[in-house]
Amino acid sequence: MLNLIKYEFIKKYRMFIAVIVTTILASVFMSSKFGESGLPVFAIILSIGLFILYAVDVVQMYSQDINRKTGYMIFMTPNSGYTVVGSKVITALLEGLGMLIFFILIVTLNSAIIYGPSNLLEMGFLNGGLAFNKVMLNIFIVLTAVLLFAIQFLLTIYSSITIRKSVLANVKLKGLISFGIFILLNYIVGKASDIPYNVLDYSVDITVINIPMASETLKMLAPAMITSIIICGLLTFLSGYLLEKKINL
Repeated sequence: MLNLIKYEFIKKYRMFIAVIVTTILASVFMSSKFGESGLPVFAIILSIGLFILYAVDVVQMYSQDINRKTGYMIFMTPNSGYTVVGSKVITALLEGLGMLIFFILIVTLNSAIIYGPSNLLEMGFLNGGLAFNKVMLNIFIVLTAVLLFAIQFLLTIYSSITIRKSVLANVKLKGLISFGIFILLNYIVGKASDIPYNVLDYSVDITVINIPMASETLKMLAPAMITSIIICGLLTFLSGYLLEKKINL
C-alpha cells in the first residue's frame, strides 16, 4: 500500500509545487495591496479554490484508474482491491490534511504581513476574548470535520463509479443507474449522520455568533466526525469488495 500511496504523490508533485508557489505569490500581493480588507476575501477565495482543486483531483485519481487503460497496470500489481481503494482513500486524506495545513499557514502568513509577526499572537478577537491561536485552532477543528465530510462524499462517488464498472458493467443505462445509486447513497449517508445527534439529543444554537472554545467545538462536531469515519470505512470496504470480486476491466 505504501508504494501505491507514494506513486500517487509522485504523480502530483508538479501540481503541488505550482499551487504552493502561485498561492504564496498571490497571498503576498493581496496582503500588500489590500491590507486588512483583502484578508477575508482572499481566505474565502483560497478555501473555495483549494476545495475545488482537491475534489476534482481526488475523483480523477480514482476514475482514471478505473476507466482508462493506463490505470489497468495498477490492477496487475499483486495488490487486493481493498489495498487499491484503501491507498486512494489514505492519499485523499493526506492530501486533504496537507491542503488544510497549507490554508492555515497562508492565512497566518497574510495576518503576519498585515499586522506584523510580533503583534499576531497578541491580537484578540471578539473584543479581545479569544486569541489568534485559539481562533486558528477552532478553524483547524472545523476544517478537519469538513475534510472528513468531503472524503465521505467523495467515497460515495467512488462507490458509484465502482458499481457502474462492476455490477452494472453489462447493463444498459448504467451511467444513469449509477447516478441514481450515488443520490441514494448520499441520502442514506445523510440520514445516518443525523443518528448520533438524535440519540444524544444534541441542540446547537446556530444563531450564536460568538466563537466557542476549541473543546466546545470539538464536542459539538465529534459525533458527526465519528459517524463520518465509520461511514467512510463502510464505503471503502464496499468499493474494495467490488474491486476484488466483481470488477470487469
